[in-house]
Amino acid sequence: MSKIKLALAVLAGVLADGTTANTLTVQVTNDAGGVLSGQAVTLTGDNGVVFSRTALTTDDNGAATTDLTSTIAGTYQVTATLADGTAQSISVEFLAVPVAASNVVPVAATTSALDALKADFEKEVEWILHGIEVFGEAAEADLVALRNKFR
Repeated sequence: MSKIKLALAVLAGVLADGTTANTLTVQVTNDAGGVLSGQAVTLTGDNGVVFSRTALTTDDNGAATTDLTSTIAGTYQVTATLADGTAQSISVEFLAVPVAASNVVPVAATTSALDALKADFEKEVEWILHGIEVFGEAAEADLVALRNKFR
């Protein structure tokens, strides 16, 4: 008889952007707590969560990992099942992508290049500050990296 223990490593401010991933680690042990290597694990989940792999095999430490992404914010159920039918589920949350502030006035065509650059910079800072309000201070680095990626 075996049992499954699931652990979820979550990045600060994991966004439902289809790129940022949660890493799901499946740990398979026997009833005495000893690790079980070579165990086949099948993963299933709610619609909206995307797995990098759904068929896993535990390593010498009884562990196997996969990445999870989503493009839709929400909480999803993920289940790991062994060949003997033993199963364990965990909830995985993906957060909405912060929306750039809509109350920023567009730069008029008659503004100088410097004024246009300042306005663009202010929009980016406002977007990051809004994200920090929503996700907390720990998300600042991830928000800046996301802004740089899509800049």
